[in-house]
Amino acid sequence: MNDLTKFDSNTALARIDRSLIDDLAAENSLSEPSQQSYWNDIDHFNEYLDDTGQIITPESIRSYFQTIQDQYKPATLNRKKYALLRALRQQYKDNALQRTAIGHMIEHSTETYKVNKAVEEDEVLTPEQVQELESLASERLKLIIRFLWITACRITELITIRLEKDIVSLNGHVGIQLIGKNNKERKVKITQELYHKIRETFHGETYLFETRSGNQYHRNNLYKQLQRLDTELPRNPHIFRHSRATYLLKNGFSLKAVSRFLGHSSTAITADLYIHDSIDYEEMFALDAQNSV
Repeated sequence: MNDLTKFDSNTALARIDRSLIDDLAAENSLSEPSQQSYWNDIDHFNEYLDDTGQIITPESIRSYFQTIQDQYKPATLNRKKYALLRALRQQYKDNALQRTAIGHMIEHSTETYKVNKAVEEDEVLTPEQVQELESLASERLKLIIRFLWITACRITELITIRLEKDIVSLNGHVGIQLIGKNNKERKVKITQELYHKIRETFHGETYLFETRSGNQYHRNNLYKQLQRLDTELPRNPHIFRHSRATYLLKNGFSLKAVSRFLGHSSTAITADLYIHDSIDYEEMFALDAQNSV
């Protein structure tokens, strides 16, 4: 790193201010789910600094990612890295040299984590396993699990569903407008029965799902609730999306239909994630024998 791109430690921050994400959202039309994710990432980094008594330096960033790299998937690690980058660049938006130095600092303090996109069948839940998780959960968590399974929505989409703006009645079902990655919108449906059960249980005033104290759910809170279930089954919030997609494809729904249901921008994304073209050698050899090849 040359002198022009060296990070000036004299202006180093003790912590990242969450309001920087608000500024980013206002200036760049950041979606609500992205904003929530960035807040969570910033909070997590600040907690690490508090626990270790460090300030924001190349060394603290490096040690932070070394500490968490076995706890999260590559895509999540890359997002956390990008959240820090965007927040710190926002902090120094009027200082071009420092903004450039921030990029170099984070680039040299962390690695780019390789994402394995394919979701293998042994990494997802069967409908019976989803029911098993529901049987272990509280009534509120059970409904969240059921909703995630039915809609295949992301956890950030679930916690940002607004009662006044995102709920509509559709031909005997309840339609729900979701805002996904890059502000991409799509509608999903649930039964009237499930919707009324959710309303009776959560009593939300602003959001469809609210905590007992009437606040918006935090994604980390739901993750921890799932982890506390007494089972060896995988149970992170995103697994229900992967499991639902795999289940629908295996049961005859078209690739195009499932891709639209998930809100993917192309069927190629869906195919790369969930369709695994590999040769079944026993089947191949049996076919050879049948045709005397």
